[in-house]
Parts: sequence; structure tokens; C-alpha cells
Amino acid sequence: MVIRVCFKSVFWCGAGKGSRNSAKLVLMAQKGGFSPELQRAVQQEQAKAQLQRTVSELTSTCWEKCIGTPGRSLSSREEACLSDCARRFIDTTNFIVQRAQSQQGGGGGGF
Repeated sequence: MVIRVCFKSVFWCGAGKGSRNSAKLVLMAQKGGFSPELQRAVQQEQAKAQLQRTVSELTSTCWEKCIGTPGRSLSSREEACLSDCARRFIDTTNFIVQRAQSQQGGGGGGF
């Protein structure tokens, strides 16, 4: 999946994943090279991309762990496994984020 990021005010449009232009745009925004509004837009796009990566990782991890051979529907055991796996994944991710923030002196919560 390719995420397209476009900003009319700087006449730039490029593919988000793996794009050198995207990395340059992020660096310029982080260094204050753009207006606060544009910086917020870049931060929002980064957050969206991170969320998509997390959901993809969660889906892949839990699917491999819980689903044997896919059928027409999920068994109650598979449903319970997926639910538990997703809950553990989210709890673990939140714990890691909170731990990293507290070590950086940022405090605050997870997602």
C-alpha cells in the first residue's frame, strides 16, 4: 500500500512509503521550514501512517497465531483467540509507548 501525501501550499505531492521526497518534507517540517498549520498536517499524516503500520502488524501477528486454515467463518475459538491477541497487542504497545515517554521525561499516556 502506498500512501500519497499532498500539500497544495508547497506544490508537492509524493508517495509516502519509501519516498526520499517524503523524508525531506518531514525533515523540513520538523526543522520549522513550514508554517505551523503545515507542520500539524505532516504530524497528522505521520500518525496515520504509524496507525496503519500498527494495525497491519496486529492483523498479521494475530492471524498467524489464531487462524489455522481459513474457512467460511471463524470458529468461536478463533474469535476468542483474535480478540485476546488484539487486546494483548494493544496493551503491550501502550506499555512500550508509556515506558519510552517516561524514560524521555515526557510522561503522558499511550494511544
